[in-house]
Amino acid sequence: FSGSGNASKSDSTMGGLGFWVGSIQIMAPMTRTLVCQDLLKVWLEDAHAFSPQEAVRRQEAAANSLGRPKVICNSVGMKLVLIPSGKFSMGSPASEGSRDSDEGPRHCVRISKPYYFGMYEVTQTQFESVMASRPWRGKRMAKDGPDYAASYISWEDAVEFCRTLSAKEGRMYRLPTEAEWEYACRAGTTTPFHFGKALNGEKANCDGRYPYGTEEKGQHVGGVTR
Repeated sequence: FSGSGNASKSDSTMGGLGFWVGSIQIMAPMTRTLVCQDLLKVWLEDAHAFSPQEAVRRQEAAANSLGRPKVICNSVGMKLVLIPSGKFSMGSPASEGSRDSDEGPRHCVRISKPYYFGMYEVTQTQFESVMASRPWRGKRMAKDGPDYAASYISWEDAVEFCRTLSAKEGRMYRLPTEAEWEYACRAGTTTPFHFGKALNGEKANCDGRYPYGTEEKGQHVGGVTR
């Protein structure tokens, strides 16, 4: 399903798909009645950013420990990548420009078990092979093509896709939680987007005429891309 970017600044369409997902322990943010800034500081520092090289090292270590491959390909051609367990600072800092109120306060979240997560959007071919339907057909800005992302997918359709695919393969698929989505998308980063602080259409498909974090305007494709 189409989706993009870091969870703190992503659009509202469905983006990830995973299975074999473990439980999640969420450490609630400090309230005014339980002020413990030193502990909160330790949590946030312990969930610090790490480099792409470190992300790969952690992924390889998890794969070796579990005896599973880093990347798998299922019966409809979807590739899923192993996401190691760990913890991260969820949400955005109050100092981040143009943030929404529901992006904070930042808090530490622990992902207690590794899981597999879809590397790419579910394509039209993959969706149709499971659901035998094409919800995007004839819709505004939608493009037809086997490798284009499936779009105009409702939450109910996405859940049914997971249920049908689970029955087909005999293993559980489901939509990720918000924490799982943001953890995977951040991949060790703490910036507004996994590729940095600015968004103007150069590194993601968006309306570059209205840039974020920079005054430099970029392109506006005006539709989905492959």
